[in-house]
Amino acid sequence: MLHDAKLPKFLWGEALCHAVFVKNRTWTRSLKDTTPFEMLTGSKPDLSNIHPWGCKVSVHDTAGGKLDGRSKEGRWVGFDDESKAHRI
Repeated sequence: MLHDAKLPKFLWGEALCHAVFVKNRTWTRSLKDTTPFEMLTGSKPDLSNIHPWGCKVSVHDTAGGKLDGRSKEGRWVGFDDESKAHRI
């Protein structure tokens, strides 16, 4: 994932967390076609808001003047578990 997204090696922990996040929400044969998430919570996981790891995103920026751009480019690296926010 790091090489595909062309991101630096120090983000290996973020890549690992995202891989585990996705793996826990996909089915496995050893659990008889259910997911580990479903076994733990009893409900099916919602994967509708998953972005490709390392994709380019725009981040709102209020710095600058009236006619300057209001966004900066960032890379999406996962979800923050504590605040339910995106990590950029």
